[in-house]
Amino acid sequence: FPSHDKERLAIVEGELNSLSLAQVPGNYDICSPGGCGDFKNERYLSFYLTYKKFCLILDKDAAGMSAAISLGAMLLKHSPYIDVRFVEKDFNDVLVKDGKERLLEVSQRLFTE
Repeated sequence: FPSHDKERLAIVEGELNSLSLAQVPGNYDICSPGGCGDFKNERYLSFYLTYKKFCLILDKDAAGMSAAISLGAMLLKHSPYIDVRFVEKDFNDVLVKDGKERLLEVSQRLFTE
């Protein structure tokens, strides 16, 4: 994905959600380690730490909350700039059902709250 702001990384649950979010402009780079169970995998940590700020975007469920706690704890050892956002509707669902303009609105609201 093209780089917009090497200081900020959005770590998104689910590859399709990550690809969908990449369809709209933002001041962050995007990656997805896969499902929220893979968020805790320390092999991704060296890549994450090339950034200074993080936004974790996970489903609003028990697994998402657990992943936010685990990865958040790992990242807090290196940076105080961590936002956690829980979503009820997948980005891919928004893109397919509501269109790119609606996804842009959702992403802008998500990153400014």
